[in-house]
Amino acid sequence: MVHLALVVDMSVPVATPQSRLEELFHQQHLPLLQSLLHWPTSGVSLCLNSWLLQRWLELGWESGLQSLRELYDFGKVEVCGTASHHAILPLVPESVAFRQVRRNSRLLQQLLHPEWKPAGFVPPQLAYGHELSRVLVPLGFHWCLADDSAYAALHGTVPGQHIIRCGGLSVLLCSRLWSQRLEHLGRFSARKFARNHHDELQRWLSGNGYQILRIAAEGLQAEALLEFLNAHQELGNQWCHPSHLLDRFGGQEGDVPPGSCQTPLDDFWGGLFFSPWQSQNEAWELSQQAILGLENVQDRLDELLTSTTFAHATPDELSQLRQLVDWCQGL
Repeated sequence: MVHLALVVDMSVPVATPQSRLEELFHQQHLPLLQSLLHWPTSGVSLCLNSWLLQRWLELGWESGLQSLRELYDFGKVEVCGTASHHAILPLVPESVAFRQVRRNSRLLQQLLHPEWKPAGFVPPQLAYGHELSRVLVPLGFHWCLADDSAYAALHGTVPGQHIIRCGGLSVLLCSRLWSQRLEHLGRFSARKFARNHHDELQRWLSGNGYQILRIAAEGLQAEALLEFLNAHQELGNQWCHPSHLLDRFGGQEGDVPPGSCQTPLDDFWGGLFFSPWQSQNEAWELSQQAILGLENVQDRLDELLTSTTFAHATPDELSQLRQLVDWCQGL
């Protein structure tokens, strides 16, 4: 039997305008959530960033939040962690990555259940680097999704019967080829598409193994997706949450190279693992200056938050604290 895991990525960048958010919510996000509620099986995983969910709250889109809660309560979906503001995590300091990952988890705990703890992590644009394990493992994550093309280029093949462990974290490799093909699902017969996919999986895995797919919710047609899911089940394949793969397939230590689902292989071989975002030199330099500036402010605040400040604060210390408050309130 072939086990299949599908991750639907609903997260969006912070710069997304409200008109686009309304279009996504009413045409893709809400129809998808409601369709999954009526799907008699489970096995789809969702990735939503907290910035998007906060916008839902602000805009009064309670129907989306209620559908998400019901899907979680019924165990029909696995809700994965991600970065709150859609940062390309390998390109930011670990302190920033840690804050965004923790912030995202805290809001989801508030919306889903206080004891919800995500097992898996879906980095924005599948931008994976070795440094992520230093952020994710302390926050309780067991696995991280990554694009498989860099691994295939380096090792020649992608594992389908075991899971790679790297830096104390299980790294689940997502098929770029079939994920990209899945983006065009609405243009073809979903059942024929599933049959072709099934035939290729049989040739590759000989009927026993797993594959992981990821698709962005943008442009996704819920009806075609459910037909694709049902067709695979009729062919004898089983959909499951990515976390369930860890129980079914053994782990092996290995090396997963850095990269993203947007990284061309030519750039990968040239050492430009995150080329779509590294090309903006001025923006990158300004962001580094801003990060260093904020770290200096934090260092100054730490110096003022001492036991002596609260025991017998001097006029100068109080003045410096007021200056920091005025500066922060002016942002």
